[in-house]
Amino acid sequence: MKRVGFVSILILVLLVFTFSDSAAQIGFKGVGGRLGFVAADADQSGIIFGAHVNLGEIIPGLAIVPSLDYWSDDLDFLSINGNVRYYFPSGGNIDLFAVGGLGFVRVSVPEVTVPGFGTVGGGSSTGIGLNLGAGAEIPLSDNLKGSAMLIFNTEANQIKIMGGVTYMLGQ
Repeated sequence: MKRVGFVSILILVLLVFTFSDSAAQIGFKGVGGRLGFVAADADQSGIIFGAHVNLGEIIPGLAIVPSLDYWSDDLDFLSINGNVRYYFPSGGNIDLFAVGGLGFVRVSVPEVTVPGFGTVGGGSSTGIGLNLGAGAEIPLSDNLKGSAMLIFNTEANQIKIMGGVTYMLGQ
């Protein structure tokens, strides 16, 4: 069932690229970093680090913003995210957006040697889930934007609260 959903989303993305008009502004538009708090459940939470790129707009208001996030507690979590942001029309300085996309999540358990018992642990799990969220973006300078967002990933069952900056190229 997951494969059918993945293929459906892939076809939808390809159709959007195929039928988007020449006004599409696709390209390397910006790069940034982010920091925040993540909670997977009551006993798994921590500080999360991430990086993202702004690849421009498919259509006006719909930007491609993939990212890479990492955090570690007793487990190591790595997520590679193919997200889009829909920017709501705004007349002010703050741009509100919705986030949606796919997140490839890898969870690793380190090996631990316990005297008298040997080695335990040492495994990993991977999966693909949906990323759903919302955020706000505000200009900090001509080339720098600040952002705050809340994102939920269905595969890892985690909520990320993050703040970050994006350096916009060619502005």
